[in-house]
Amino acid sequence: MTVQGEALVVANAASAEARNAEIPFAAGALGTMAPFRAIAAGSSAYTTALGCLTEAIYYEAANESVRGKRGVAQVILNRVRHPAYPSSVCGVVYQGYTDAVCQFSYTCDGSLARRPMDRQWRESREVAAAALGGYVETSVGTATNYHADYVVPYWAFTLDKVVQEGRHIFYRLPGGAGRPMAFAARWTGREFHPSFNPARFAAMAEAEALAEEGLSVEPSAAAAVVRDVTDRRADNDVGGRMDVSAGTGWQLSIPDPVNASNGYRAALREQGDGAAPATDR
Repeated sequence: MTVQGEALVVANAASAEARNAEIPFAAGALGTMAPFRAIAAGSSAYTTALGCLTEAIYYEAANESVRGKRGVAQVILNRVRHPAYPSSVCGVVYQGYTDAVCQFSYTCDGSLARRPMDRQWRESREVAAAALGGYVETSVGTATNYHADYVVPYWAFTLDKVVQEGRHIFYRLPGGAGRPMAFAARWTGREFHPSFNPARFAAMAEAEALAEEGLSVEPSAAAAVVRDVTDRRADNDVGGRMDVSAGTGWQLSIPDPVNASNGYRAALREQGDGAAPATDR
């Protein structure tokens, strides 16, 4: 889930679910991805990639089923092999984390300041290790995008909806760009895990910890704990702290993947599919 750009967002979760249900699933075969075994197990690059993938699975899908977690892992590895995205696991996960737009919101909204829950973290790590070892989640096919069913990003109408697993709806790129043969990019051979700087979110994390212990926050400290305007997540949601209830004054924006990368349009041209689909629908 990302937090910038233009999007259609339905504030009422029930109406969002109904609107998402109106979008038909794409016809035709899902397409099957080849196992991802590009990174040698035991190497430093593998350890780094495993850390990035585990984080993404946990913070995006901690409370989803194992199959739901596998779907998130598959999307990330699908992106690694598509020319429209970075060609490393950490590169995909942390794409835009220092910019106004981040592809996975937990990398830029302070979620990393929270200590993970043990069981969900272990499950996420097991799913990540299996995916890096060649496990393929066939239910999502060649999907490169997903969103929670309580929001309706406008790009959902420009991609091919392939499956819903738990609260996540998965999409593939349209035309040739979403077929298995389009995923021809090679792993870059390097992995880099950015350091998390907690200073930006330290006051917020401290106040939340005190609240969990039933302690009050001093007025001076409370004044410092002002939510960053890019924080769209509800406090009780470890995998996506998004509060879309009425009256919050927050508006989620999810960037259109078609406009987010020049690589996408270039890939379409190279594959002979003509111009990229219009995005003003």
